[in-house]
Amino acid sequence: MDNLRPNLSSAQAVTAELRKAIVTGQWPDGTRLPSTRELARQYEISKKTVGQALRQLEKENLIVCRPRRCAIVGTSAPRSRRVTMLITPRDKFLGETRENWLAHILAAADAELLSQGFESSRAQLDCPDAARDPVIVRKIDHMVDQGLGGAFLMGSKDESEVIASLFDEREIPWISLKPISRGAAFNFVTCNNYDGRRAVGEMFARTGRSRVLYMAGVDSQESMDAFAGFQLGYIQAGGTFEGIFHHSTSASDEACGYDGFMSFYQRNGAPEAVLCSGDFVALGVIRACRELGLTVPGDVAVVGGSGYEMSAFSEPSLSVIRQPMDLLGQEIARLLTTCIRENKQRVMGMHVNSQVILRNSFSVDPMIVEQVNKNVLGATVYTGSSMPQVPADF
Repeated sequence: MDNLRPNLSSAQAVTAELRKAIVTGQWPDGTRLPSTRELARQYEISKKTVGQALRQLEKENLIVCRPRRCAIVGTSAPRSRRVTMLITPRDKFLGETRENWLAHILAAADAELLSQGFESSRAQLDCPDAARDPVIVRKIDHMVDQGLGGAFLMGSKDESEVIASLFDEREIPWISLKPISRGAAFNFVTCNNYDGRRAVGEMFARTGRSRVLYMAGVDSQESMDAFAGFQLGYIQAGGTFEGIFHHSTSASDEACGYDGFMSFYQRNGAPEAVLCSGDFVALGVIRACRELGLTVPGDVAVVGGSGYEMSAFSEPSLSVIRQPMDLLGQEIARLLTTCIRENKQRVMGMHVNSQVILRNSFSVDPMIVEQVNKNVLGATVYTGSSMPQVPADF
């Protein structure tokens, strides 16, 4: 009881502090909380604010408040409702130690889960044949026995669809990073990549780039939709189909961008603009341009597709489509905790819009930016004085 931090001014802050003490085991079941008066004195807040915090904790089934008596740590609901697992089917980013968008999403989800009073942990479940492997079934049953309250799914659609069906049978809520099947309208939070790429395509055309290169894979429905958005923006703004080139990328590092651009250049000559699948790929393209004597953005405009903090510090500074990684993680956690608390198995899916941040690798006249922002409502383009500060994702 002596480790509580003073000077938490709001009921929300006090609730988060008390909740953390309960879910981390600092206050086990049966612990008697200090009186409202004692908590108010310790936090240097009013008794009314303490009362609001305690009522919220009781609503979450973390404490039992007895009239005219102090509150007791305990729950009238299964303890599993306080535990959330992050279930991650096979994903190439999972084992990487370098910066990647998935790590940012998971970190944001972890932070939000903790603030909502839920524990989080990791489990990797591989279903290479998209089948109900008995080993996977046993693993999930073991997780349920250990208090699994909810799941966050990542990985391929086939894998996620199998695992989601197993959770549905056990009435375990889940949220996926992408729709688990084409046309699914429920239980996902994903990035709207279509409009961000459409905005870049339109700006390429409006700045007179007649030969543009799209360096990204198109091996999933989402990636094909993103490419379609880029094509639509470019064509509607006056470009031609003949001016669009595509080079599929199989990796997300600098070498992939460097080798891919060099290969394209040897076959087709230099494009006038490149949109890359990720920021590291774009850095590889910039290096290739430098070795070929091509200036960026004079000869070749380059745009990355991730939006990492480091992109602002490259030379030249990199224009990017910034994926809202922090917001994706927060919304995934919020939807999941809502499902857990309200005993829901289905909730409407959510698309989170991206932002286009223009820097030195692709500069655009403000009048063009204004027009693009009017045309493409699902993405916002920032440039110059309108550019946000360092993104909150980092």
